[in-house]
Amino acid sequence: MKLIDIDNINCFGCGVCKNVCPQKIIEIEENQNGCYKPKIDTVKCIHCNICNEKCMATHNDLKSFNIKNAYYGYSNDKLVRTSGSSGGIFYELAKNIINNGGVVVGASFNQKFEVQHVMVENILNLQQIIGSKYVESKMGNIYSTIKEMLSLEKVVLFSGTPCQIAALRMYLGKDYKTLITVEVFCHGTPRVGVFNKYKKIIEKNNAKIIKFNFRSKVNGWNNPSYEIQTEKRNIIQKHSQNIYHLMFGYHHSLKDACFECAFRKKERYADISLGDFWGVEKYYPSEDMRSGLSAVFTNTEKGIDLIKQCNNLKIKECRVDEILSTNIFQIKQYDKPNDYDKYNDDYKHLSDIQFFKKYRRMYFFKKINMIFKRMINK
Repeated sequence: MKLIDIDNINCFGCGVCKNVCPQKIIEIEENQNGCYKPKIDTVKCIHCNICNEKCMATHNDLKSFNIKNAYYGYSNDKLVRTSGSSGGIFYELAKNIINNGGVVVGASFNQKFEVQHVMVENILNLQQIIGSKYVESKMGNIYSTIKEMLSLEKVVLFSGTPCQIAALRMYLGKDYKTLITVEVFCHGTPRVGVFNKYKKIIEKNNAKIIKFNFRSKVNGWNNPSYEIQTEKRNIIQKHSQNIYHLMFGYHHSLKDACFECAFRKKERYADISLGDFWGVEKYYPSEDMRSGLSAVFTNTEKGIDLIKQCNNLKIKECRVDEILSTNIFQIKQYDKPNDYDKYNDDYKHLSDIQFFKKYRRMYFFKKINMIFKRMINK
């Protein structure tokens, strides 16, 4: 019997191996490249092979679903719509589940501004799992906790990236009637190590972080910004100007596994898919976009039923291809940057200040060259 390959390029640090290990000798920790990866105490291993049998890096034979319906819309609650990343639809889905005695699981910041998946049982605590988190989430023991809830026939709404949805289903090993899964449209996941470096720079220059928002609408939904509140001041930077987000946008900070993602295809693994309806003005120019519009796929009967139960939504039918036209990376792979290995080397050997300074300069000249080429082409 062999152990899981902790260096497998397709490992995305989902943590299923940690949750299934009967000896509890697997931990998910940050590796030298800043990614969450398994760390195994091989001395205590009994070679049961369970971790290898459940490894998402080598197994992907889960049932997928064809998209049944496509919608766009938002919450009728103006506060909900403006406080979320998109149109506030996830909040309404989650509220419905909790009001009917269920629980909701999603990504949340802890006190150290580390992202981890947590379970919410009260509407008052829902806000902590609302909003985009552009960084890896540590799953901890959440799969085991979800299984306990499901064994009690508790309704569980789980939100995560497509790979996290698949990981949960792999861990559970069977379908549960009371499990409903909601995947977020995913462009790839930035490494936790890069985010940790970024937080250090922010706190070194400004004091302790007390609030962090990856997708503030202070400049409008169509012009998202980072809004970071520290003990000294409030920082607002558009995505196009923020160095951490540029590393994400240029794909340097993404994990290796994101470049060969098994879940970028029309067939989905979740009951509901949620994202932003970018480019909605091309198809529906009369819609009010200022506070955000969500794009929705319902992929199973459970997903359709949950959407129908939420009476505080304003949604309209649209076509699948209209949504995918500007969310193309839900179904299409992107290339790894040519200097990806150099970026990894810089991540490991440059100081935090040197690291961000180098890439800020690089992206500036990339932008200048792009503008220059456009001028020539005109």
